[in-house]
Amino acid sequence: MEYFIDKPNFEGKHTREQLQALINEKKIGPNTKLWKSDWGEWRMIRDTDFVLTNAKFESISGLPENIFLSIRPFINYIDNGLLFRNPFSWLYMLFAVINLVVPIYVFYKAADNRIFDAEGKIIIVFLIIWLIILFVSWVSFQLWWDRKTKVTTTSVEGDEFVATPVFSHLIQTIGEWVGIWISIVGFSVALLTTIILGDEGYYLSRQLGLGFMETGILFIILMPIYGFLIIVSTRFLAEQFKALSSIANNTRKINYAHNSVQAP
Repeated sequence: MEYFIDKPNFEGKHTREQLQALINEKKIGPNTKLWKSDWGEWRMIRDTDFVLTNAKFESISGLPENIFLSIRPFINYIDNGLLFRNPFSWLYMLFAVINLVVPIYVFYKAADNRIFDAEGKIIIVFLIIWLIILFVSWVSFQLWWDRKTKVTTTSVEGDEFVATPVFSHLIQTIGEWVGIWISIVGFSVALLTTIILGDEGYYLSRQLGLGFMETGILFIILMPIYGFLIIVSTRFLAEQFKALSSIANNTRKINYAHNSVQAP
């Protein structure tokens, strides 16, 4: 029975004896994938009946094999995508926590600007808007916390393109986050300040530390549209990156399988 190796520089058919020799010479290791006709799928050597004695590490030309000297574990950490997925998961956790701090910052900023020395109607509008910000911050916290788990599954071991899916997932999440804030908070600020405060709405936005929020009938209509377009456009962009990396990864796997079946 002849085998095929899913590894550069090892193209073509290999006999069982040749494979065992490569394992013994540490040129391939437990995580190297093999294929043969009666399997119908690629399998790692560690999941087969090959003898792995003294074959813990795959060699890289000229690099030492000793675990204390070899950089193979670090290179594997990069190649299998863990270097990208894990730190991004931590970044998502950080963004989640930041969202819980936002309402505290807004309240502090408003108090520091002496919002409670203003007219009663301004204080009432401020408290309503602050409660809306508190709600949106909680929604945003859950969004980032949920996505921190999903980002770790954007690619799997064996994929060649592992950074692009992670980056596209970040683009999508940022778009959802910004879109939610603009559509809900932006709409609420524009609506309440326009209806209740009129020209004084501009003053309140600055007191809240949200100077980018605008007032007026036009922005009551535009803010939800802006938020929706941001969510859709970033989702579209992220899906293009995901589709390209998925096609590339699947094409690579199909080519390996095709070459294995068609090889003379």
